[in-house]
Amino acid sequence: MVDFGFTTGTTGFSSTVHDAIQKAVIATLRAGLIALPKGVVVPANLYAQKGENFTLRCTEYPDLEDSTVTNPLTEGVPPSPLKLGVSTLDFTVAQVGAWTSVTDIAAFQSPHDLNSIAVDKIARLAAVTIDTLALEAELDHGVDDVTGSIMTTEIILDAKAQLQNLNVQPVNGYYYCLCHPFALRGLEGETGINGYVNVSALTDGNTDLSKGVVSEYRGVRFITSSRIPIVGGPSDGAYPAIFMGANSIAFGDVSTLQYFRTSAPDSANPLAQFTTASFKGILGGAILDFADQTDGAGNNGASAPRIWTASVLDGLT
Repeated sequence: MVDFGFTTGTTGFSSTVHDAIQKAVIATLRAGLIALPKGVVVPANLYAQKGENFTLRCTEYPDLEDSTVTNPLTEGVPPSPLKLGVSTLDFTVAQVGAWTSVTDIAAFQSPHDLNSIAVDKIARLAAVTIDTLALEAELDHGVDDVTGSIMTTEIILDAKAQLQNLNVQPVNGYYYCLCHPFALRGLEGETGINGYVNVSALTDGNTDLSKGVVSEYRGVRFITSSRIPIVGGPSDGAYPAIFMGANSIAFGDVSTLQYFRTSAPDSANPLAQFTTASFKGILGGAILDFADQTDGAGNNGASAPRIWTASVLDGLT
């Protein structure tokens, strides 16, 4: 039996393969990924000639503190001009990529349209790679609160208050919580008149939900993923519940994504015995940590990560 690897490419890839993959990735990103729900992402751009590694930079301009306003003004004497502040976040990333190939025998013998399958799988892999890198950045933030209990309404309200205290704004009125399905199970089993109710189940289905949202409750939209690891190890039975809001994560540089296909013979493939489809890009993410205010004299105030993580116990009975 020939090991195709699984080599899901065919001979005769058209020149539209690049565009097809790119459109599929963009459509997935716009729909919102598990770790990058709509509204939480600030794009970061590749910063040229900085260090020996690939560096992404994200920039924000803090608001001026209200204490900088001169009161009262002196007649005929303008106050001193205020200096605008700038806050930047640099983080190092790497170039990533992958490719798939198909032998001509596989193309001849397969009863399926391996052309479209290859495009779909490479596009999906590129999107999932982005999502994985974002999830790694979120998990690297660590745990802010070890609750020692299953997820409860009280924990949800505390997390919202913590984000509000950090001046993290909601996305269309909601914060996001990314958690394992077993973590959400604890909240879903909550009883009592003030307990959990899935608000999205009571709507007409026309709410603007990001991809992966399974429920809404108390101003939080929940996204579950089995890729959320147990905190500390299986014996602990606890999972991180990651809460975030608008502009919580920097990610980039999606503009560096490239897609390739080969269908003609070359020195490595002189008999055109296989074709390929592939992608590569300089990608990575980081939790945003910007100053919110500046004093008008060039000094920025304190900053804090725009994310809050609580450790909750497995709620599976």
